[in-house]
Amino acid sequence: MMEIRDLEAGYGRIRVLNGVSLRIAEGECLGILGHNGMGKTTLLRAIMGLLPATAGSIRFAGAEITHWPAHLRARRGIGYVPQGRQIFPQLSVIENIRFGVLAKGGAELDRILAEIAEEFPELARLATRIGSTLSGGEQQLLAIARALAGRPKLLLLDEPTEGIQPSIVQAIMARLSELRRARGLAVLLVEQNLDFIHGLADRAALIHRGRIVRELSREELNDPSLMEEFIGAGG
Repeated sequence: MMEIRDLEAGYGRIRVLNGVSLRIAEGECLGILGHNGMGKTTLLRAIMGLLPATAGSIRFAGAEITHWPAHLRARRGIGYVPQGRQIFPQLSVIENIRFGVLAKGGAELDRILAEIAEEFPELARLATRIGSTLSGGEQQLLAIARALAGRPKLLLLDEPTEGIQPSIVQAIMARLSELRRARGLAVLLVEQNLDFIHGLADRAALIHRGRIVRELSREELNDPSLMEEFIGAGG
């Protein structure tokens, strides 16, 4: 699905990614672990095209996309749920989701909206509610639904459980598991919640100072002491 080789990116003169290489297969969930400031969020932003690559390559779904703008990557099949959700607070739930459809080019709007309503019935009930009036968990579901409205093959998730109560976290994890099976969706997940990583990820990669320094198998994700070693706050 996606192969990244020797990717470098940063902010101005500050280089954050120092040669990241990784692969993710179709339908796979790959977790990204690392302490604060190691490049987790920067990696997702570079994959999405919100931060330019200064070296290396990104191949996705058979195409070299390293220097494509973000909207073309979205139309190719990459969805992004940023840290902090970043929904449009003045727009209604349905208007937020329409923006996700437009990311794919706006085709088949009614059909896609109907599919999202079926997959997220709690949002269908809140269709006319303004985004800023939703709870944190509802806003996170809306951010995920908006990204999925673009019909992505790969979903980038940045700290989806941040600031959300445990019962809603479990509901989001269950929903993502269902959607992975139903859609054959690949997921690249940055997350600090160990239970969430364990519940979704097939394997994980440890990023340290902008490099992937170790990969953890599904069996290693079952080792709480090993996982604790690789989890830090923030991103």
